[in-house]
Amino acid sequence: MRTSRLLSVCAHRNFFSLSDWRSFDRCDAERRDPEWIASQLKSDAAQAYVLHRGKFVAPPQNSDPEDPFGHKKQLLWAQPAVGRFDAAATFLLGVDAASRAPLFVNLRAASESTDDVCRDGAQALDARPVLMALEPDSAARACHAYTLATWHESASFCGFCGAPTAPMKGGTERRCTKKACGKSTYPRTNPVAIMAIVSPDGRQMLLGQTRVRHKNNMYSTLAGFIDQAESLEDAVRREAFEEAGVRIGDVAYHSSQPWPFPGNLML
Repeated sequence: MRTSRLLSVCAHRNFFSLSDWRSFDRCDAERRDPEWIASQLKSDAAQAYVLHRGKFVAPPQNSDPEDPFGHKKQLLWAQPAVGRFDAAATFLLGVDAASRAPLFVNLRAASESTDDVCRDGAQALDARPVLMALEPDSAARACHAYTLATWHESASFCGFCGAPTAPMKGGTERRCTKKACGKSTYPRTNPVAIMAIVSPDGRQMLLGQTRVRHKNNMYSTLAGFIDQAESLEDAVRREAFEEAGVRIGDVAYHSSQPWPFPGNLML
């Protein structure tokens, strides 16, 4: 009989995860008050990430010849710039649990040109290398910003009637503006099974290679999206068979990791 086991990995921490979830408050109760959110946007301690067409926009700063790709650049904008952002396109991520400093993400319209967005020395940076170069806690918060902004960019129209939607609760909801509809939609997370398939003696691991990675001689563990009405264990078995033609038995859960390209949860 095939079984699954839940491993005790409470101390394990994956990349894009905070070292302590209690260090950051997503303000589920407070964000229901528009006036409170507006006050946070005016706070002297407010900071924000800025995204445009899938890239982080770093604030003006001195260039570093030893860092041509911007991996070490400061991504966060501070006041007075944050207070001038369009409030309708600036979404609350949460507040630092210790200092209560609010953190936002501002989404610039795709219709704006890069030159307009990157005035006065600001720089647009590719998200993937920037996120991978940050220290873990900073990467976790930037991952949150990137994922939320990406969802807002794809959810500006109602999936039921096609009317425009408007952000609610500081950005954790979008609601249809058509009174006859009024449907709400919420940030989407796509579950993905990623698996280390090991031999019975535990000495070998099955790795795969895509056509893109073949050029770089890179290999990786197998992974695939979990289908509707499918358990995590069955998804692992199905993906292993579809991608490599192998059948596996016991499935042991290890841990989970957010993956912001664009909004997945690796299990």
